Amino acid sequence: MDETNEAKNSDFSDKKVLIDKLRENPWILSTFVFGVMAVVLLIATLPASLSGNVISEDIAAQKIVDILKQTGLDVGLVNVSEKSGVYEIIFIVEGEEQIAYVTKDGLMAGSLFSLEKSFDYVNVGNLSN
Repeated sequence: MDETNEAKNSDFSDKKVLIDKLRENPWILSTFVFGVMAVVLLIATLPASLSGNVISEDIAAQKIVDILKQTGLDVGLVNVSEKSGVYEIIFIVEGEEQIAYVTKDGLMAGSLFSLEKSFDYVNVGNLSN
């Protein structure tokens, strides 16, 4: 019986010593909390290439070509390259050169416009006339 009481007292005194140290130096706890937060944020922001969900440029291009061919269009691949973290796919559809962008995981595709170019905004006035 005395051994269990001594073990409980020992655990209690260890906890009390730890709490006293944390009160004396709050940087111990804050450093631990910020360290855990940094690890969580680092893991959450890992690029797709580190997670293994990346498809190759060739597979991304083939997906686009296959989708367009299913519509009955005459499609030819011109070039595939990586640009700003996505695949830029240049292809010819019915004789016209087109550009599509595919995410590296292959789940999203579309066309984009550059935000660096200046746009002339036109005041269209009242469109109901």
